[in-house]
Amino acid sequence: MGGVEMLGYLAMAAVGVSIAMKKIHYLRIWNLTGAVLFTIYGYLIESNPVMILNIILTLLNIYYLVQMAKSKDKAD
Repeated sequence: MGGVEMLGYLAMAAVGVSIAMKKIHYLRIWNLTGAVLFTIYGYLIESNPVMILNIILTLLNIYYLVQMAKSKDKAD
């Protein structure tokens, strides 16, 4: 198994772990990790659909994590 394929499996595992999270904050962090890894994987295998989807997911996860952090700051 090559390094690129291993990266794909690692990305898959991170997304899989994210689904198992009860707390949305941890789900977002794990999903963000998987999306970033899948973006790199998509680039390496020259797959624009994989890259585009995961760039969108990366941005969405970052947006929601920032929103969560802002709302937590307001609660303090």
